[in-house]
Amino acid sequence: LNNVAVYCVPEEPDSAPAVNIGACIGEIMSSMSYASAGGMYLGNGLDFNCPSAYHPQQRAELEQTGVQRRRNNWQKATTGCSYDSMAFVRTLFISASKAVRAGGSCGAKNTLCGQNVLLSAAAFAGIGQIASDLWKYCIPNQKCCEFDKTAKTVDCTSCGNSKDRQKIIATNVKNDGKCGRYSGSTAKLIGSSLAFAGEGAETCDDPNSARDACAAMIPFVIASFGYFAENAARNYYECPYYKSQDLYQCGQDQSKIGEAIEKASSSMAAAVINCGSLVGADGEVPITRLVGMVHPPRRFFIV
Repeated sequence: LNNVAVYCVPEEPDSAPAVNIGACIGEIMSSMSYASAGGMYLGNGLDFNCPSAYHPQQRAELEQTGVQRRRNNWQKATTGCSYDSMAFVRTLFISASKAVRAGGSCGAKNTLCGQNVLLSAAAFAGIGQIASDLWKYCIPNQKCCEFDKTAKTVDCTSCGNSKDRQKIIATNVKNDGKCGRYSGSTAKLIGSSLAFAGEGAETCDDPNSARDACAAMIPFVIASFGYFAENAARNYYECPYYKSQDLYQCGQDQSKIGEAIEKASSSMAAAVINCGSLVGADGEVPITRLVGMVHPPRRFFIV
């Protein structure tokens, strides 16, 4: 809409205006939305998931399960609390990066330094958030029959009929897929955090530094492969061949796999060019980066 207002006029301007009103308003609204989402995470943790939300008697009962190996409800509660807490921090960092970007659009200033630093912090907070999902889904598969060491017998009560067996198989497939998904997300977020730390070093200290550009592109390659693994794992349990289950999300997974390959190829090419320029035949290092930043999709900062 901003471009329509600027260029759809009888006398089209020779250059774009310094102040982008559309981006200014849009980024402010986006920042407010992320801040609101962060508040929802915080409220969900305080009111429902964290141990402090329970009645003292319920909390005491939860603490008693903390020594159990299987039904450890205390650990489930603390894990859910940790998830909401880190999600709150992550969304606040993204909200702050949007606010900084809005300041640049509204005031016609370069705010890439602040944006990159805050996005790096958001990805780093996402690593803590995703640890809760890894604990939840990266578990041994359920079995129909288990050996009871005390009674020295085999217990097969979990699979009383074919429906129970199908349910266990479906649960194992989902847990395996989500374990792979969040493992890929961990690599993605680690790479994104390091990549934007490098971009922040470039934009905050020595603009267009070839060394910092090289340092940023290598972890970006790792983030791209993590993004690929994340969506390949989602494809495993969201695109089953035997029934029409969540076909919309299945299509989204397919498109994101292609996007991950494109980002990995672009970042590898940028890394080869920027890093290769540091070892020139004459020993001189270029004063500027040769290839610009590869812009990641929004999901590089989302669990």
